[in-house]
Amino acid sequence: MNSTLSTKSESQYRPVCLHSRNIMAYIDLNESDLSVLPFGKHLMLCPLCQDEFLKAKKVLNQIEKYIPLEKMGDQQSEVMSKEVSQMMRRVKLKEFEKGWLKIQLYAQGARAALSDLGRVLISPQMGLVYVGALFLALGIRFLQS
Repeated sequence: MNSTLSTKSESQYRPVCLHSRNIMAYIDLNESDLSVLPFGKHLMLCPLCQDEFLKAKKVLNQIEKYIPLEKMGDQQSEVMSKEVSQMMRRVKLKEFEKGWLKIQLYAQGARAALSDLGRVLISPQMGLVYVGALFLALGIRFLQS
């Protein structure tokens, strides 16, 4: 059996505790602070949450290695500012494109609905309704005079 398939299927059916969704909210707390909280008490008893908590701590420690400890220079700050600005423009462009696609889909739906409405309004059955309404209006006007 393919090793990626077996790994994928094992992780797919691995039991998960619903409380593990809260782990990132508590990742920065030390054990004494964590122990007084309801989630901390759960964490002490749940091996699934303990495993997820240790994995999250490991990732956090790896990330912290790349956080600079000293202030960036003006040149580094300017380069980073430009890079962030370019990334934000790409994100905004993608969001704009998604929004534009939604507008086009809604417009297609509206055109289809109007087309259907037009067919109904021009149908022979509606013609009879119009003629009946016209005679009714004329009859009421005739009775009023």
